[in-house]
Amino acid sequence: MFIIFTALAVILSTASVSLASLIDANVVRGRTTFSAGFAMFQGFGFVGTANFPMDNRMSVGGSIGFSMGSPNPCLADLHMNLQFIEPSARNPLSMSLVGGVWGGTSDGIWLSKKERDFYIQPELGVTMTYLFDSRLTGRLNIVYGPTVGAEIGYKFHPSLEGIFAISEQVIGIKFRLF
Repeated sequence: MFIIFTALAVILSTASVSLASLIDANVVRGRTTFSAGFAMFQGFGFVGTANFPMDNRMSVGGSIGFSMGSPNPCLADLHMNLQFIEPSARNPLSMSLVGGVWGGTSDGIWLSKKERDFYIQPELGVTMTYLFDSRLTGRLNIVYGPTVGAEIGYKFHPSLEGIFAISEQVIGIKFRLF
């Protein structure tokens, strides 16, 4: 009960804030996912994401974030995820192509070596999800944008996963609801 309460508290506190979150390559029709958490290093911040399946191989989603003490205090993305390898009993790996846009605010110098208050960039790459067993999942995103990184997730309950994430700027903990 404590874990569910904690997850709900994190989600409610991050309704409008985030830093970066990985995209799950395993698209399952009817399984909308929401995740929220916080960053522990390079400025304390919050992360919140949502992904909505359109069919058995495609989903759309996005993330939004905020970090205190970071030169890039706000990041967000909107993306489409197209799964081209589905997991099976013999192959627990799923892979997807991701495309979209991402952007944020900046307090200093960024990509073009010029000072920018706001920027928008294309997002493109590949995501991989590996099901080690029924409870342990690994994710790796090779994506240009804030969704680059790796995660290890452990399912405490069929509808609740605890996640340790390392992304472009964040080492943190998230909770994911299915």
